[in-house]
Amino acid sequence: YLRGDDRFGENEAKLARNLSFRTGIVELSGQVKFYLFEERNIRTHHLKGLKRQGSLLKRFNLFAVSGVGVMYFNPKAKYNGSWVALQPLGTEGQGIDPGTKKYSRFTFSIPVGMGIKYNVDKMSHLTLRASYHFLFTDYLDDVSDLYYDNDAIREAYGDVAADLANRSDPDYLHSQKGSIRGNSQARDGFVVINLAYHKRLKMKRAFQRKHHKRLTRGRKLRF
Repeated sequence: YLRGDDRFGENEAKLARNLSFRTGIVELSGQVKFYLFEERNIRTHHLKGLKRQGSLLKRFNLFAVSGVGVMYFNPKAKYNGSWVALQPLGTEGQGIDPGTKKYSRFTFSIPVGMGIKYNVDKMSHLTLRASYHFLFTDYLDDVSDLYYDNDAIREAYGDVAADLANRSDPDYLHSQKGSIRGNSQARDGFVVINLAYHKRLKMKRAFQRKHHKRLTRGRKLRF
């Protein structure tokens, strides 16, 4: 989940805005990894019956990642103890004026990041990676543009939609129709920090020999 809450910020305008959200994310992406240094083999040396691994420095490597993906998100806000999906409510008046429509909950993403790899041994390694995901939407938090006429939202979508569209203090003047609700000049994004352990599976030699014979069995071609 990603979540945000104006109550925990320090910006006075956002504190007065009093919006909050959470959203689940489902992302499918293809990424390419670029190692900054040539991968070194880890050799095991035998010394008086003890195994001594290769130098510690050779176990580390840095890498960069980049790619493209598609993502589904669904921002929700808590209302009377329940989480309510915000996109169907048109909280910025989407779908009310002719020619306007509600935003899509699917978007493209471009993940870009860097990480460090530590080779535990020949068969396993650890990676620590941080990546920023650039999005092609500004509605990850259901906030992007200007406040809409709250009475029109209430008439079109009901009381819940109107209440969640404007949760600011009634005396706050900057929440009237046409006032700034979000920043439509900048698209959304988020950071992912990932720690992973990778292990290569090793097949038994007997199985490998049997499988190899099966693949090489057959008639020879004569020319």
